[in-house]
Amino acid sequence: DDDDTPTGSEIELPKATHQGQMAIGDLLLDCYVLEDGRRVFHKRGMARALGLKSEGGNAFMKTMQGKGLGSGLPETLREKINNPLNYKPLTQDLAHAYDADVLADVAKAIVAADSDGKLTKQQHALAVQAQILLNAFAKVGVVALIDEATGYQQIRDPSALRVLVQQY
Repeated sequence: DDDDTPTGSEIELPKATHQGQMAIGDLLLDCYVLEDGRRVFHKRGMARALGLKSEGGNAFMKTMQGKGLGSGLPETLREKINNPLNYKPLTQDLAHAYDADVLADVAKAIVAADSDGKLTKQQHALAVQAQILLNAFAKVGVVALIDEATGYQQIRDPSALRVLVQQY
């Protein structure tokens, strides 16, 4: 056999070096930093972030492919959603996640689909939750950028951004 393609057992999964929970209001989202510096949300956290009744990762994928919303997602985003990242968290052998920016892109796409009238009545709650996420990300992002530009992040309380995001 001349094929050098690694088999499933030989593929090195990226490993999480840090894990935590990000609080947005009452939501707790499992998040990780991988050894290559990527920030990711556990697949299950994507469903939770959007307020889906079932918080399973497959519920997130199914909802994103559903009537109305599925057609409102850009093809590149659909591709990312359908291909979650395999990684090794600190506590188990294998888990599935998405790069953190996918959550922001999904939230933007949901709000846009709602504005374009593509969502069903049942999906409107997704748009409300997506807007809450975008507002929280924007407000915390601008604070973090100012803190970095001024050097303030060196002296601020380490939980300051987390506390700020919980307020939204």
